[in-house]
Amino acid sequence: MRVRGSAEGFSIVEALIAIAITATAFTAAAQLLMQASAATRRARLVTRAATLASSKLEELESVTYTVGEDGEDVEDEGLSESPQGTLTNDVPAYCDWFDGTGQVISGAVRPPGTAFVRRWSVRALGGADALALQVRVATAAGQPLATLTAIRTRRGG
Repeated sequence: MRVRGSAEGFSIVEALIAIAITATAFTAAAQLLMQASAATRRARLVTRAATLASSKLEELESVTYTVGEDGEDVEDEGLSESPQGTLTNDVPAYCDWFDGTGQVISGAVRPPGTAFVRRWSVRALGGADALALQVRVATAAGQPLATLTAIRTRRGG
């Protein structure tokens, strides 16, 4: 029997082992790329949601308000106390909808093509000298992406 030297090439076993190692490496790389892609998509969604929540919170913080004679009623349409459930349900005047690019979608009820739902809540604290403002942005399926809260005190006494 003749012994083969290295000059004659690879054996079939060596070639199969090399193919198995290469396939394993490519599979691991493909899984890593899929995970990175999913993480990037999630980060993009959360960033867009945080931007939408921040813009609404800034809008609410910029509205001036006064407190009623009884010290309880906030007298301003933009900052009147919200009903219960405004952060979890589509309550008219306390929610709006956006498409996947962050553009507002008009409608009295949730329109088709909604990607984000932005909801907010206004609550009086301490006899209405302070307001708790809360904004939540979720996916159309209801998965929360961003929630921002601010305490706002009454200006001017």
